[in-house]
Amino acid sequence: MIKKISRIKNIGSFWLFDWNEINPDNCRDSQGNIITNSRGNPKRIQHEFRKYNILFGENGSGKTMLVSIFKSLNNNNSKDLNKHWDKKNEDREIRIEYNASIIAFEENSGWDSAILEHRFIFFDRNFISNYVHSGVTGRGTKHEQNTGKMMVYLGDFYDYQKQLDRFRSFRDFLRERNAAFEKLEEQKYDLLFSSIVEISKDDIEDRQDMVETLNVENREEYKESLGNKEEELRKLEKAFKGQKKVENLSSLEPIKSPIIYSWFNLSLVNSLFGFTVEGTAIKILDKIQSKKDFIQRGVELIEKESLTNCPLCEQKIRNGDYIEIIKQYQQVFDKEFNNSQQQAKKWLEEYKKFLADILNISTSIVLVNNQQKFAEINQYLTAEKEFPVLDSIQEEQNIIREEIGIVQDKEKRILSYLESENLERIKQIAEKLLKFIDNYNCVVQETNKILEQYKRDLRRGKKQEEKEKLLQEIKQLKINLFIIDRQKELLRYFRSVKCYQKNQGSSSNLDKIFNMLRKRD
Repeated sequence: MIKKISRIKNIGSFWLFDWNEINPDNCRDSQGNIITNSRGNPKRIQHEFRKYNILFGENGSGKTMLVSIFKSLNNNNSKDLNKHWDKKNEDREIRIEYNASIIAFEENSGWDSAILEHRFIFFDRNFISNYVHSGVTGRGTKHEQNTGKMMVYLGDFYDYQKQLDRFRSFRDFLRERNAAFEKLEEQKYDLLFSSIVEISKDDIEDRQDMVETLNVENREEYKESLGNKEEELRKLEKAFKGQKKVENLSSLEPIKSPIIYSWFNLSLVNSLFGFTVEGTAIKILDKIQSKKDFIQRGVELIEKESLTNCPLCEQKIRNGDYIEIIKQYQQVFDKEFNNSQQQAKKWLEEYKKFLADILNISTSIVLVNNQQKFAEINQYLTAEKEFPVLDSIQEEQNIIREEIGIVQDKEKRILSYLESENLERIKQIAEKLLKFIDNYNCVVQETNKILEQYKRDLRRGKKQEEKEKLLQEIKQLKINLFIIDRQKELLRYFRSVKCYQKNQGSSSNLDKIFNMLRKRD
């Protein structure tokens, strides 16, 4: 901004003008005394041009010459700077304060700065005569009727209008390119949704953060989960259609575990197979220790006297007076032996039954019926656990059959000594079977519980709520897979949207600038 014209020498009506002499810095009173402030320092006045300034004076005082100086600055030449009439032979000089610098004009060098070139607009007589027009020359008969329809231009705006047109063309070009860019990207974006109906643009645009963060490594997990939930939905819809069939579904039956195994120790099997007179006699003698005196007395009699028959070797003895003692001895032994033999037969029978249960469990009617029931249940609901299947191989069945054969042989020849070579393997088979039965019955119990709850929920309408939740979960999983499969394209589109919005902002700014320039026009 021009602060002041410090000096004008020998130009026009100015022979020698000095700003500071005409506008002293110190304030003076009417008597010419310097006015001071509260500290005793001279009070100063800052004489400078302001935003709006009025120059007035009599004709010939230099107003037009000041305009000529400004024109000279605008055109950066000195053709309008005429010398003073009486000082044709003296040099010209101008000093102007502009912001914090000085712009100077010297006779032989002209202006030392072009910083103010093309910075002025002059609405003077020349401007009016040259540039104010209505588009119609002269005043015709219809001049008054055309008043108000004519465009009036002020100033030499041909070049200005040319630049304005260029500016407008650039603005329109940017708009067109941005619109074409948006249209192309939208077409590419639309193609992403052409093969899928369940997912809309709104579903993706509401999840822009997910597009950037979703991990492609989770794709298989999402895919598996989607398959499971779609199967669950299919079953649920089938249950709605066949609700009566669901109500008639039968519960599963548990397998009865071989009771004998809970108290029968398989380690006794060898002793059962080894049941003989000799082995049992030793046990009985050990068992009837309380009758030790009686047995000892009988033995002494046999040693001292010749009885009719020896109770051990059955040879005749000489004296039959002691036969009653021997009979009592024999009765005690026979009773204990008979009890042991009956117990052995009973255990053999139980062991044979246990083996038969193991052999027949794989073909149990319960397993067959449950398998059929479970297949029917699985049409409408999915159990939390897989239904266990018994792995019963032919070799194991042959081992069990062979063991049953040994038991039957022992039953026929109860006092014969037999052995089992497969006892350890039978233990393993039995433990495997019992573990299977526990797991099987646990699944049966849980499945029955789920089935009954399913029926209640179906009757009370809770399954409809479950269906709505499933639909939402399925849609979310499909969105996840859609995003993962098209992540690059989606990210590119969202970046293009940001670019479009940025370009729109630039276009809006250009509109503001253009409108401001038009107002100045």
